[in-house]
Formats: sequence, structure tokens, C-alpha cells
Amino acid sequence: MIKKIFQGFLLALVSIFLNYCSDNSQEAEKIAELYAHYDDNFKTFLSQAQQEMGKEIIKYEIIDTDLLPKKVTITGNHYELGYLIGLIGKKYNHLLIRPTSQNQEINQKIIQMYQNIYPQYLEKARGVAEAYGLTIDDIDFRYLEHDFYTGLWCRLFRYPEFVNLTGFSSSNTNCSVVSYFLETQNRHIIGRNFDNQSERPHFLVITKLDGVYKTIGNACYALHHWICDGINEQGLFIGVATNENPSKYIDYRDDRYPDKPAVQVIHMHRIILETCASVNDALDIIGKMTVWFPVEVNHFLIADATGNSVVVEFDGDKNMVTFPRKHPYHVLTNTALQEGIDFVISQCWRYSTAINLLSSGINGIGELFEVMRKIQFISGDARTLWTGMYDLSKKEMDVRFKEENYGIIHIANFQN
Repeated sequence: MIKKIFQGFLLALVSIFLNYCSDNSQEAEKIAELYAHYDDNFKTFLSQAQQEMGKEIIKYEIIDTDLLPKKVTITGNHYELGYLIGLIGKKYNHLLIRPTSQNQEINQKIIQMYQNIYPQYLEKARGVAEAYGLTIDDIDFRYLEHDFYTGLWCRLFRYPEFVNLTGFSSSNTNCSVVSYFLETQNRHIIGRNFDNQSERPHFLVITKLDGVYKTIGNACYALHHWICDGINEQGLFIGVATNENPSKYIDYRDDRYPDKPAVQVIHMHRIILETCASVNDALDIIGKMTVWFPVEVNHFLIADATGNSVVVEFDGDKNMVTFPRKHPYHVLTNTALQEGIDFVISQCWRYSTAINLLSSGINGIGELFEVMRKIQFISGDARTLWTGMYDLSKKEMDVRFKEENYGIIHIANFQN
């Protein structure tokens, strides 16, 4: 009797093990398929659209064999870029919403806002509209600001599947940005870890568009509209992090477009890099707009080649709150500086680790990278997908990817 029970127990264990292996094998196959084909639709539609236009606006290429991130080089003007994006969206049957009679007034106010702060966006919007056979007055600019671009790129690059199949955890994302001004060298350097709870497509993006500053940066979710960290040809840098501690900052998010003209927070980064030459320029333009947080509440670090840097946050009334640099270093993680430095140090091990290492001084970008390595996520709830290192004086960026254990340096600058 005991023997039969034991045999039954063994058979049950074998069955569980075989099912486990089968499930893991099927999941591995799904992941392999995703990595091999996640951008197939994009590449097909991009090729078709650029053939129709008779011009290459977006050059899409591998950085290195088997690397998930790709290199994107964008040239031409904003209208051409918008028209190309519109053609891709139309081929993918992606919806472009028209304004209703009830929101015509705010639509015109949004157009006026962009006319004042970033008229190139209106040219881009005009291109998108005409690709759909519409005019700029036929676009609901509230929808265009976030949902159009988010929906298009997330669907095209299969982001939901990456979240489901390659997730490290369900926790919120994390990021770190560190600046250091080497006064004796008159040199401003930046380190930036982009951390996330899953693998996902991301891009090294170089833009050389007419009428604005050239930019280099790292993007996730959108090839041009958003930029997570980057530099322009004037040596201005901006990098973003989630602001989620204390949790009250999470509640500052707005699911719906505000009742007045607003700019999505990551889109604002693109505007700053294309139009501003200094930290003061950036603060001036931010002060002219309402910043919208539709997904999460963010704060960001802005720095320029002169050594100026500032952390920008927003309070519960969406008022801008700034924290200028007081030391050679400036550190940003995911805890609000509005709560005071003592609170941040007590709440965030990455912040306290960074300032402890930086307070004794560093001599160059190699030493700053070692600081960034010590605050990377290499296990647990998140992973550092990339570490970007910026030399604002040289106007150069290098990026190091998780898939290569951050051991290979990919350099980008404005010389080419």
C-alpha cells in the first residue's frame, strides 16, 4: 500500500516537472519569437512609407548584432518627419482622432501655445494630418499629444508582450541621474541609469532636423516625440526619473488632458533639447507651459556645459520647484527633493551611495561611471537597461547596454 502511494507521489512529481518544463519551453519560444520579430511591422511600413516619399527620413539600423536596442538617425524637416509617421500610422490602421465641436476652443489654444514655444511641432502635426488626408485643423491636439504617439509605437514595437514575457517584477520603474562639475577642468559630466521592470525596445536616437539644434539621446516608447535622456549640440543635457516617493507624488498624475493647453512631460524634453542652449533657457520655456503627467509623475535634471545644473520638480498644484546645484555633484533618483535632503538620504540607498562616493571628489568620466555601476539594478525588482555617460564640454555621449554587461562603449557625437 505504501509502495503504491509512493509510486503515485513520484508520478505526480514527474507530471508537475514535465508540465513545468513544457511551460518554460513554450515561454522561451515566445520570447525568442518576440526578440526576432518585434519590429518587423515597423520596418515594413517604414520602408514602404519612405519609398512613397522618395526620401530617407529615418535611418533604422542595428548597433551591434543581437542587441535589442537600435540606432535611429532622423534627418529632413519636421513636416517630412510628421508625414512619414502619418504614413506609417495609416498603414498600420492607427486611429487619428478629429476634434469635436466641444473642444474646438482648446484645440485652437493648443495650436497657439505651440506657435509660441515650438512651431516646429505644428509642422510635424501638419505632416501627420496630410498623410491621413486631413488638415491641421482636423486633428484633436489633446489626443495627438500623448495617445496617438504612445499607441502607435507601443503597438508597432509590441511593448505589452515585452512586459508580459520579460518582466523582472511588477514594481515601478527606477532611474538615476548624476552630474559632476570638474571645476579645474571646466568640464561638466553626467551619468544616467535607465532602470525598468522589464526588457523593452529602446533606441539610440540622433536627430539632425532643419531649424533646430541637433540632438543625441536615448529613447524608449517613441522614436522622436519622447527622449528619456539626451544632449544637444550646445551641450545642454536633460534626463528624467520617476518621482514616486513619498507616494503622494503618484497622485499628482492626470489621466486626462488638462483643461488648458499642456505639454506631455517627456515631449517637453524633446522641445527643450531642440530649442534651448542653456539651463536658464530651459527653465524659461518650462515656465511658459503647463506640464502634463498622463502616466507617471516625473522629475528631471537639466545641465549645461557651463557647469549650471538644476533638478526640476512639481508640487501638487503643478507649480515648478527648482533645486540648483550646491556642490560639485548633483544627484536625482526617485525620491522628491521637496521632502528635504535628510528624507531623501534616509529613503533611497542609491542617493546616499552616490553622494558618499562623490563627496570625496572624482577626476573624470571613468570614475563617474564606477559610481553609476554601484547604483545600477542588476538583480531584483528592476534592471538597468542602459547607462549613458555624457561629456557636456565635448558634446559627446556614450551608452553602455545591459545585454553587454555595460562593458562595451558606444560613442555618439556631433562630428559626423
